Amino acid sequence: MTEKKSSSADRQRTPSLNCWYCGSGLNLDYLLRDAILRTRSEREGGPYRMYSCTSCNRRNHCEKTRRGRWFSSPDSHPMLLDYILGRFIGQPQDFIRTISWYAANEERRRYYFEHDGDYRYSGGFIKRLLKGLLLLGRAKTSDENKQDERKQKQEATGEQDRKERARPPPRQPELIGPWTILGVERNASQAEIRRAFHKLAVQYHPDKVHHMGEDFQRIAHEKFTELQEAYERMVAKSS
Repeated sequence: MTEKKSSSADRQRTPSLNCWYCGSGLNLDYLLRDAILRTRSEREGGPYRMYSCTSCNRRNHCEKTRRGRWFSSPDSHPMLLDYILGRFIGQPQDFIRTISWYAANEERRRYYFEHDGDYRYSGGFIKRLLKGLLLLGRAKTSDENKQDERKQKQEATGEQDRKERARPPPRQPELIGPWTILGVERNASQAEIRRAFHKLAVQYHPDKVHHMGEDFQRIAHEKFTELQEAYERMVAKSS
């Protein structure tokens, strides 16, 4: 009997439904029963639940993707200015842990939601692009489509002629140096280079997206390889 209950409780935990502060697993049954339900617009992701971890008593911002998977994060996203001006409510160690969590997991959270077709944590450009695609995807009659095609061809021909006449001479492409990739000055010291590399490596390490499919793994691998090459070039240059 005890074994059955334990298995049932294990099934109520998901890989990302853990307390952001202490890492303890959050039981979905308890969360749905005891958490405070907060309203939020559909554009921002819809309702979410505020749940206090039974191990450390820190509040967790628990929300569900469009495919029904849960993810927990801190209940606020403070900046350094908030702490300096006294707008952050809590202990100093809570502020440090919150900042550290976002530095290490904000990108992982974005990958997690985008993998489920949920772009609430993506840039505004992606949201506008998706909205535009939905509008373009509305059904049209065959006559409307033909009229649109003729109009587009005429506009494209006229626009192409104007571009050909006004086209400026070609410009040489700007080279992106390794210092730009790492976000440091060209003459940065080795200590500054190492700090910048380690900070970015935490965000883009392929291990963070190993569970999100081959596309995310490939993107993370390419970005991480780019960071490594930039780091090696900068270290060799400064030595």
